[in-house]
Amino acid sequence: RCMQLLYLMGQIRGRLAQATGFYFVGSKKLPVCDNRRIHSHKVFKDVAKRGKTSTGWFFGLKIHLIINNIGEIVNFVITAGNVMDNAKGVLDQLFRFIQGKCFGDKGYISKYFEHYYRQGIHLVTRIRKNMKNRPMDWCDKMMLFKRGVIESVNDILMTVFDIDHTRHRSPINAVTHMLGAVLAYSFYDSKPSVFNPAFLNMPETYPKLTLFKLTKEGGPFDIPINQLYRAAFEQLKNNEKDINLTEFESLLEVYKKEIPRE
Repeated sequence: RCMQLLYLMGQIRGRLAQATGFYFVGSKKLPVCDNRRIHSHKVFKDVAKRGKTSTGWFFGLKIHLIINNIGEIVNFVITAGNVMDNAKGVLDQLFRFIQGKCFGDKGYISKYFEHYYRQGIHLVTRIRKNMKNRPMDWCDKMMLFKRGVIESVNDILMTVFDIDHTRHRSPINAVTHMLGAVLAYSFYDSKPSVFNPAFLNMPETYPKLTLFKLTKEGGPFDIPINQLYRAAFEQLKNNEKDINLTEFESLLEVYKKEIPRE
Protein backbone atom coordinates (compact mmCIF):
# COMPACT_ATOMS: atom_id res chain seq x y z
CA ARG A 1 0.00 0.00 0.00
CA CYS A 2 2.85 2.37 0.78
CA MET A 3 4.37 1.73 -2.65
CA GLN A 4 1.02 2.39 -4.38
CA LEU A 5 0.53 5.59 -2.39
CA LEU A 6 4.01 6.86 -3.24
CA TYR A 7 3.49 6.11 -6.94
CA LEU A 8 0.14 7.92 -6.92
CA MET A 9 1.63 10.96 -5.15
CA GLY A 10 4.56 11.00 -7.58
CA GLN A 11 2.18 11.02 -10.53
CA ILE A 12 0.10 13.80 -8.96
CA ARG A 13 3.21 15.92 -8.42
CA GLY A 14 4.10 15.31 -12.07
CA ARG A 15 0.70 16.61 -13.19
CA LEU A 16 1.28 19.76 -11.14
CA ALA A 17 4.58 20.45 -12.94
CA GLN A 18 4.64 23.50 -15.19
CA ALA A 19 3.65 22.83 -18.82
CA THR A 20 6.45 24.89 -20.38
CA GLY A 21 6.46 23.21 -23.80
CA PHE A 22 10.21 22.39 -23.48
CA TYR A 23 11.14 19.00 -22.04
CA PHE A 24 14.17 16.74 -21.62
CA VAL A 25 14.01 12.95 -21.58
CA GLY A 26 16.60 10.55 -20.25
CA SER A 27 17.17 7.42 -18.20
CA LYS A 28 19.34 6.26 -15.32
CA LYS A 29 20.53 2.80 -14.43
CA LEU A 30 19.66 1.40 -11.00
CA PRO A 31 22.00 -1.56 -10.37
CA VAL A 32 20.94 -3.97 -7.64
CA CYS A 33 24.32 -5.63 -7.17
CA ASP A 34 27.91 -5.52 -8.33
CA ASN A 35 28.58 -7.16 -11.69
CA ARG A 36 30.83 -9.73 -10.00
CA ARG A 37 27.89 -11.01 -7.91
CA ILE A 38 25.28 -11.31 -10.68
CA HIS A 39 25.28 -15.12 -10.72
CA SER A 40 24.92 -15.41 -6.94
CA HIS A 41 22.33 -12.63 -6.58
CA LYS A 42 18.85 -13.93 -5.59
CA VAL A 43 16.76 -10.99 -4.30
CA PHE A 44 16.01 -9.54 -7.77
CA LYS A 45 16.51 -12.78 -9.68
CA ASP A 46 13.11 -12.63 -11.46
CA VAL A 47 12.87 -8.81 -11.66
CA ALA A 48 16.23 -7.32 -12.65
CA LYS A 49 17.85 -7.80 -16.05
CA ARG A 50 21.22 -7.07 -17.61
CA GLY A 51 21.44 -3.79 -19.47
CA LYS A 52 24.02 -1.49 -20.98
CA THR A 53 24.41 2.30 -20.78
CA SER A 54 27.12 4.72 -21.84
CA THR A 55 29.02 3.82 -18.65
CA GLY A 56 28.97 0.05 -19.25
CA TRP A 57 27.03 -3.09 -18.37
CA PHE A 58 24.95 -3.46 -15.20
CA PHE A 59 22.40 -5.77 -13.61
CA GLY A 60 19.27 -4.13 -12.23
CA LEU A 61 16.47 -1.74 -13.10
CA LYS A 62 16.21 1.49 -15.05
CA ILE A 63 14.26 4.67 -14.37
CA HIS A 64 13.10 6.75 -17.34
CA LEU A 65 12.48 10.44 -16.63
CA ILE A 66 11.02 13.39 -18.47
CA ILE A 67 11.53 16.86 -16.99
CA ASN A 68 10.65 20.40 -18.05
CA ASN A 69 13.17 23.20 -18.53
CA ILE A 70 12.83 24.32 -14.90
CA GLY A 71 13.86 20.92 -13.56
CA GLU A 72 10.50 19.51 -12.48
CA ILE A 73 9.84 15.81 -13.07
CA VAL A 74 6.78 15.57 -15.32
CA ASN A 75 6.60 11.78 -15.61
CA PHE A 76 8.67 8.68 -14.87
CA VAL A 77 8.68 4.95 -15.56
CA ILE A 78 10.64 2.18 -13.80
CA THR A 79 11.51 -0.82 -15.99
CA ALA A 80 13.92 -3.73 -16.12
CA GLY A 81 17.48 -2.89 -17.10
CA ASN A 82 17.24 -4.42 -20.58
CA VAL A 83 14.39 -2.17 -21.78
CA MET A 84 15.52 0.25 -24.50
CA ASP A 85 15.08 3.99 -24.03
CA ASN A 86 13.17 4.32 -27.30
CA ALA A 87 10.78 1.43 -26.61
CA LYS A 88 7.28 2.46 -27.70
CA GLY A 89 5.67 1.38 -24.44
CA VAL A 90 8.06 3.55 -22.43
CA LEU A 91 7.65 6.59 -24.68
CA ASP A 92 3.85 6.22 -24.70
CA GLN A 93 3.86 6.35 -20.91
CA LEU A 94 6.27 9.30 -20.70
CA PHE A 95 4.52 11.41 -23.37
CA ARG A 96 0.97 10.86 -22.15
CA PHE A 97 0.27 14.34 -20.78
CA ILE A 98 2.67 16.68 -22.59
CA GLN A 99 2.84 18.68 -25.78
CA GLY A 100 5.76 20.64 -27.16
CA LYS A 101 9.43 19.92 -27.88
CA CYS A 102 11.26 17.09 -26.13
CA PHE A 103 15.07 16.84 -26.29
CA GLY A 104 16.94 13.55 -25.88
CA ASP A 105 20.14 11.78 -26.87
CA LYS A 106 20.71 9.45 -29.82
CA GLY A 107 19.13 6.58 -27.93
CA TYR A 108 15.71 8.13 -28.51
CA ILE A 109 15.91 8.08 -32.31
CA SER A 110 12.81 6.09 -33.21
CA LYS A 111 10.67 5.09 -36.15
CA TYR A 112 7.69 6.41 -34.18
CA PHE A 113 8.75 10.05 -34.64
CA GLU A 114 5.84 10.81 -36.96
CA HIS A 115 3.37 9.13 -34.60
CA TYR A 116 4.35 11.39 -31.70
CA TYR A 117 4.66 14.45 -33.93
CA ARG A 118 0.99 14.11 -34.87
CA GLN A 119 0.18 14.06 -31.15
CA GLY A 120 1.92 17.42 -30.70
CA ILE A 121 5.28 16.11 -29.43
CA HIS A 122 8.37 17.15 -31.42
CA LEU A 123 11.19 14.79 -30.42
CA VAL A 124 14.58 16.43 -31.08
CA THR A 125 17.81 14.39 -30.95
CA ARG A 126 21.31 14.42 -32.36
CA ILE A 127 22.00 12.30 -35.43
CA ARG A 128 24.05 9.13 -35.75
CA LYS A 129 27.18 8.93 -37.90
CA ASN A 130 25.40 6.99 -40.64
CA MET A 131 22.55 9.53 -40.93
CA LYS A 132 22.34 12.49 -43.27
CA ASN A 133 22.75 15.90 -41.70
CA ARG A 134 19.73 18.20 -41.85
CA PRO A 135 19.33 21.92 -41.06
CA MET A 136 18.11 22.51 -37.52
CA ASP A 137 16.46 25.50 -35.88
CA TRP A 138 19.03 27.39 -33.79
CA CYS A 139 16.73 27.30 -30.75
CA ASP A 140 16.56 23.50 -30.93
CA LYS A 141 20.34 23.31 -31.30
CA MET A 142 20.82 25.48 -28.22
CA MET A 143 18.47 23.31 -26.19
CA LEU A 144 20.28 20.13 -27.31
CA PHE A 145 23.50 21.58 -25.87
CA LYS A 146 21.65 22.04 -22.56
CA ARG A 147 20.29 18.48 -22.47
CA GLY A 148 22.77 17.69 -19.72
CA VAL A 149 20.34 19.24 -17.22
CA ILE A 150 18.63 15.86 -16.93
CA GLU A 151 21.97 14.35 -15.91
CA SER A 152 22.05 16.93 -13.12
CA VAL A 153 18.62 15.69 -11.99
CA ASN A 154 19.92 12.11 -12.03
CA ASP A 155 22.93 13.19 -9.98
CA ILE A 156 20.68 14.84 -7.37
CA LEU A 157 18.53 11.70 -7.18
CA MET A 158 21.67 9.64 -6.58
CA THR A 159 23.66 11.85 -4.21
CA VAL A 160 20.95 13.68 -2.26
CA PHE A 161 18.09 11.19 -2.22
CA ASP A 162 20.15 7.98 -2.48
CA ILE A 163 18.01 6.38 -5.18
CA ASP A 164 20.90 4.15 -6.26
CA HIS A 165 22.29 1.56 -3.86
CA THR A 166 22.69 -2.22 -3.77
CA ARG A 167 21.65 -3.10 -0.22
CA HIS A 168 17.97 -3.88 -0.78
CA ARG A 169 16.66 -7.17 0.57
CA SER A 170 13.22 -7.03 -1.02
CA PRO A 171 12.05 -5.91 -4.50
CA ILE A 172 9.01 -4.20 -2.98
CA ASN A 173 11.15 -2.23 -0.53
CA ALA A 174 13.52 -1.28 -3.35
CA VAL A 175 10.76 0.11 -5.58
CA THR A 176 9.23 1.91 -2.58
CA HIS A 177 12.60 3.52 -1.90
CA MET A 178 12.94 4.61 -5.54
CA LEU A 179 9.45 6.11 -5.61
CA GLY A 180 10.15 7.91 -2.34
CA ALA A 181 13.30 9.44 -3.83
CA VAL A 182 11.40 10.71 -6.89
CA LEU A 183 8.65 12.15 -4.69
CA ALA A 184 11.18 13.81 -2.37
CA TYR A 185 12.87 15.44 -5.36
CA SER A 186 9.58 17.09 -6.36
CA PHE A 187 9.77 19.08 -3.10
CA TYR A 188 13.46 19.91 -3.55
CA ASP A 189 14.08 23.66 -3.72
CA SER A 190 17.32 23.82 -5.72
CA LYS A 191 16.25 22.15 -8.95
CA PRO A 192 18.53 22.65 -11.98
CA SER A 193 16.97 24.74 -14.75
CA VAL A 194 17.70 25.85 -18.30
CA PHE A 195 17.42 29.29 -19.85
CA ASN A 196 17.32 29.83 -23.60
CA PRO A 197 17.57 33.35 -25.11
CA ALA A 198 14.87 32.29 -27.58
CA PHE A 199 12.37 32.51 -24.71
CA LEU A 200 12.62 36.29 -25.02
CA ASN A 201 11.06 36.22 -28.49
CA MET A 202 8.53 33.42 -28.06
CA PRO A 203 5.16 34.30 -29.63
CA GLU A 204 2.31 35.15 -27.29
CA THR A 205 0.25 32.36 -28.85
CA TYR A 206 2.74 29.58 -28.06
CA PRO A 207 0.65 26.64 -26.80
CA LYS A 208 0.48 26.02 -23.08
CA LEU A 209 2.88 28.72 -21.93
CA THR A 210 3.72 28.53 -18.26
CA LEU A 211 2.11 31.15 -16.04
CA PHE A 212 3.93 32.53 -13.03
CA LYS A 213 2.53 34.52 -10.15
CA LEU A 214 4.40 37.77 -9.58
CA THR A 215 4.03 40.19 -6.70
CA LYS A 216 4.08 43.91 -7.45
CA GLU A 217 2.66 46.96 -5.74
CA GLY A 218 -0.78 46.09 -7.08
CA GLY A 219 -0.66 42.58 -5.63
CA PRO A 220 -0.20 39.16 -7.23
CA PHE A 221 -0.99 38.69 -10.92
CA ASP A 222 -0.32 36.18 -13.70
CA ILE A 223 2.02 36.80 -16.61
CA PRO A 224 3.21 34.58 -19.51
CA ILE A 225 6.74 33.28 -19.09
CA ASN A 226 8.11 35.08 -22.17
CA GLN A 227 6.93 38.43 -20.75
CA LEU A 228 8.65 37.50 -17.49
CA TYR A 229 11.95 36.93 -19.28
CA ARG A 230 11.57 40.23 -21.15
CA ALA A 231 10.86 42.12 -17.91
CA ALA A 232 13.97 40.74 -16.21
CA PHE A 233 16.03 41.34 -19.34
CA GLU A 234 14.95 44.98 -19.55
CA GLN A 235 15.73 45.58 -15.89
CA LEU A 236 19.28 44.31 -16.35
CA LYS A 237 19.60 46.33 -19.55
CA ASN A 238 18.50 49.52 -17.80
CA ASN A 239 21.21 49.07 -15.18
CA GLU A 240 23.71 50.03 -17.92
CA LYS A 241 26.11 47.18 -17.33
CA ASP A 242 27.08 44.00 -19.10
CA ILE A 243 24.35 41.36 -19.04
CA ASN A 244 25.64 38.32 -17.17
CA LEU A 245 23.67 35.10 -17.59
CA THR A 246 24.14 34.14 -13.93
CA GLU A 247 22.76 37.48 -12.76
CA PHE A 248 19.91 37.16 -15.24
CA GLU A 249 18.87 33.75 -13.92
CA SER A 250 19.17 34.87 -10.29
CA LEU A 251 16.96 37.85 -11.09
CA LEU A 252 14.37 35.49 -12.56
CA GLU A 253 14.34 33.53 -9.32
CA VAL A 254 13.50 36.74 -7.46
CA TYR A 255 10.72 37.54 -9.94
CA LYS A 256 8.93 34.24 -10.21
CA LYS A 257 6.96 32.10 -7.85
CA GLU A 258 5.65 28.83 -9.19
CA ILE A 259 1.94 28.05 -9.10
CA PRO A 260 0.29 24.73 -10.03
CA ARG A 261 -1.18 24.63 -13.51
CA GLU A 262 -4.92 24.20 -13.86
